[in-house]
Amino acid sequence: MKFVKLFCKILCKIFGHDFAFYLEDDTRVEHDVNICSVCKINRWDIGQPRKKKVRRLLVLSCILLILLPSVALGITFVRDSAKTLHIGLLNYWRLENVIAFVGSNNLTNNGSTPFNAGKVFNAADFGASNSTKWLSNTTDVGITGGVISISLWFNLTTAPGSGVDYSISQQFDGGTGVGYSMHYKDVSGTKKVSWVRHRQGVVNNTLEETVTLTTGIWYHLVLTYDDTNVEGWRNNVSKGTVASSGGGTGGTEGFRIGAETSADTQKINGLVDEEGMWNRKLSATEISDLYRGGTGNRAINHKIVGDGKSN
Repeated sequence: MKFVKLFCKILCKIFGHDFAFYLEDDTRVEHDVNICSVCKINRWDIGQPRKKKVRRLLVLSCILLILLPSVALGITFVRDSAKTLHIGLLNYWRLENVIAFVGSNNLTNNGSTPFNAGKVFNAADFGASNSTKWLSNTTDVGITGGVISISLWFNLTTAPGSGVDYSISQQFDGGTGVGYSMHYKDVSGTKKVSWVRHRQGVVNNTLEETVTLTTGIWYHLVLTYDDTNVEGWRNNVSKGTVASSGGGTGGTEGFRIGAETSADTQKINGLVDEEGMWNRKLSATEISDLYRGGTGNRAINHKIVGDGKSN
């Protein structure tokens, strides 16, 4: 029993009284301060044998669930207020390297893109004068033109000149002729961020915000599509919507970070970090959690994680 109490005290010291872990079936198991004998021992009458036995069983069960081989690592996020960010998460690239942290869509490193200090640990760094670097995958990474959310962090190193378009991230499905992308561009001297749903051979439904981004600053960009409207977010603020429905025809299937998909042009001068894709529209609360007050968030894979409310 001394070991159980010590172990619980260590966990509570590290994570606070509210922590959780995940089981094989993605069930989240919460530590409850109101029933934990270690946390509440001073409030309970430890002289009553039945309560003492119940308390011991509760704590032992909790510890056994943590230690048993059947416990699997689960995907969660550093902050996740509604505990829903893992739902529908198709792809997640931490961009410490080319390996997909969630999903199997690893990236190809074109031009030896380095991974340097980013928003959260490292990021893909395309440099200040880029003509050779981008990250790619030849598939549609599981996105086929329907409901979608894409989240990433972007840091501008060199501003685009007049008429230059930086394709921060772009995905395209050849079967439906539909793709999604986020850009920073210069239109006749006016700087704009854009969120786009491409319908090949039909029209590009584009939402734009006129804004001059500052070099060396990290910006959180999110694109969502609910089967009716594309919505763009920058730094936890919605920039509006644009209607879009239906598909397109043909097009070059693939996924790019730092370039566009059809000819690997529109290369960016800057860094990209923590890109995720969901097969659903994220809520305002979930987008706020990803922004996390400007400090950033990331997918993690642990048995025990700090509760979103305490981060």
